[in-house]
Parts: sequence; C-alpha cells; structure tokens
Amino acid sequence: TGLVTFFGILYLIYYLFRKVETGNLLNIFLAGYSLLVLGFAKPGIAALPLFLLLYSDIKEGHLGPIKISSKGIRAATYLYYAVGLLLLLVTLASVVKYDLRTGRLAPIAETVSVQLWAPLQYFSPFYGFDFLLRGGVFKVNSILAYLLIGSALFAVTVAGLRATENRKLNTLFTGIFLVISVSIVWYIEYDRYLHWHNRYGEIASSYLDVQSWAKENTPFDSLFLPDPAHYYGWRDFSERSSFGNLREWGYSGIAYTSNRLAYEEGLRRIREFDIDIAAITEDELKKARSFIYGQDLGRRIRKVFYAMKSTDFVSLSRKYGINYIVMNKKYHKKKFSDLEIAYENEHYIVYEM
Repeated sequence: TGLVTFFGILYLIYYLFRKVETGNLLNIFLAGYSLLVLGFAKPGIAALPLFLLLYSDIKEGHLGPIKISSKGIRAATYLYYAVGLLLLLVTLASVVKYDLRTGRLAPIAETVSVQLWAPLQYFSPFYGFDFLLRGGVFKVNSILAYLLIGSALFAVTVAGLRATENRKLNTLFTGIFLVISVSIVWYIEYDRYLHWHNRYGEIASSYLDVQSWAKENTPFDSLFLPDPAHYYGWRDFSERSSFGNLREWGYSGIAYTSNRLAYEEGLRRIREFDIDIAAITEDELKKARSFIYGQDLGRRIRKVFYAMKSTDFVSLSRKYGINYIVMNKKYHKKKFSDLEIAYENEHYIVYEM
C-alpha cells in the first residue's frame, strides 16, 4: 500500500545516507537505484536490487534495521538462500506457465510472482501528488534509464568524495542528488501527462458534454447508438442505454454471461455492419485479443459505420428502436442534411432519429 511504500522510502533515505559514510560502492548504487525506482518509476523492478542489498547487509550483521548477532549471521544467510531459491522457483513456474496436475499455470505461483515483481508504486503528478497502487510488468523505459545512469554516477561521485574525508560535502552532495533526481522524474512524468492531455483531453471533455446533454435533455428510456469502435464511457455520465459496441458484442457479452441468446444477439449486431465473425480467418483468430480490442476489427467496423448513409441509419433505427446516433466529427466529415441534429459541439454530433 501507499503507507508501506512511504515508510519504506523513509528508511531507504536513512539507509542511503548511512551507506554514503560506511558502505561500499555497490551498496550505494543499489540503495540509490532502489530508492528512486520505489518512489518514482514503473512498478516491478525494485525488488531485485532490494534483495541484493539484503544479502550485503546480512554479511555485515544487519537484517534491515535489525542487528544480527555473530551466531545469527549464518542462520540468516541460510534463510536468505532458501527464500531466494523459493522465489526463483516460483518465478520460473510462472514463466513456464505449467502445473503438473492441470498442465496450466499454477494460480499460487502466478500470484506470488506477480506480487513479487510488480506490486511497487510510483509517485505521479497525474493524481494530486500521491502514492498510487499500480500493477505492472518488467518494462524498460526512458525514466528507468535516467535512474540507472543517475544512480551509477552518484555512486562513483560519492566514492571520489570519500577520498577527501569531507563528511559535510558528502552529505550535501547526496541531498543535491536526491533533489535533482526528484525534479527530473517529476518533469518527465508531467511532460508525459501534458502530451496525453493535449492529445485526448479536449476530445474526452467534448464526449462528456454529449453525455451531460443526453442526461438533461432526452427521455430516460432513450436508446443511443454511439461509435461501435468507441468501447467505454457512454453510460457513465449519460445514464442512457447504448445499442452497444464491438467489445460488448464480441467479448463482454460472452465473458460475463453464459446466455447463448446474448451471444447470438451480439453476433447479429456485428453483422449489421457487414462483418461476419464466422468468416474470420484462422490467422486473424490467433491475434484475437487485438482483433477484438480495436487494432484490426475495430478499424474495420468504424470504417463501415462512418461510410453508412442516412437511409441506412433510418433503417437500423426502425429495426432496433434507436432514438439517437452519436458520431465523431473526426470520422464523420459530411453532415447528413436529411437528419435532424439534436446536439453538436466541436468534436461530436448527435442525430435524432
């Protein structure tokens, strides 16, 4: 949780300052890298350097903040090797995805592996400067590269400063390094947020306006037909029913219910846009996830949807009782002159049927 991460970072800061004075170069590097990854980077990577730090500490007679007696060092070392071997086996079991009894991925192994490598959190300017719980997988990105290089330079610099035996200078440099690292990572994340916002924020706001209009200006039992390749969001704020979308017809309808009639209805609605699931080739089925989630089939159904004529929508609305059509102006270049416009903003247009 965020609270555990917060106190873990406080301890690592104390640990790092202590190692600047007494630790070796590897410990300083691992501590700096672990601290920054734990606090700022994508989850799933800090576990390994932290585990290596634990080994070096055990050799020096510490188990985290706990002092180990000379007699307990050997026992702690054996325990460390046992835990390390267990975690390795669990990770391997998850990687190979094999269970002796079922031939499938062992649920316990998968759960432990995921919790080991991907439960860490990062500090994000997206959500009010707070610690967030984020799942993830091992993924090298630009932020981690900066952290890795920065930690290495920091460790080398501290080693050089130690030769001067100037404690105040070492402490000052460590503080400067932490401030600069925080500033760099915050800027990278904030810049990433701005890129996202400039690309999608305005369109999302327009879609919210359409939903707000629908809620305030249409009967409660109205049926809307939004873009079938726009999978999420319509019902959230409009509180109005949707004719559905590709993901609901081809995936959600069978993932959340075993009702065969619902499945057949989904296939029927997909066929309304000239797409027959039964005709999909074997090669397309092999990449079914991307097919359903929009890279392939989504583009196809969107192309058909925006190529439909006003008479096609009139026929469809009579067949299913559709009251309104919601279209994205990015794809709907030419307005229908024979349909009544119920609402329009910069990015969307709503026709009343």
